[in-house]
Amino acid sequence: METRIDKEDKVVTYINCITGRTEKLIFKNGTLMGITEIESSEKNISFIGTGLIYTCFTGMPPGE
Repeated sequence: METRIDKEDKVVTYINCITGRTEKLIFKNGTLMGITEIESSEKNISFIGTGLIYTCFTGMPPGE
């Protein structure tokens, strides 16, 4: 399933401390819509439903 990033969407970049990959969290209207790996931005690694929040960070996301 594709995750499109619109201008009004909030995108948080972070390091996944389990996989070691740099990933983007895409939020639409405050709801987490998807996670995309940055190194292969055209491949959506997982689409997750409402309410599932990743709590595993190696550091704080930039800008937060």
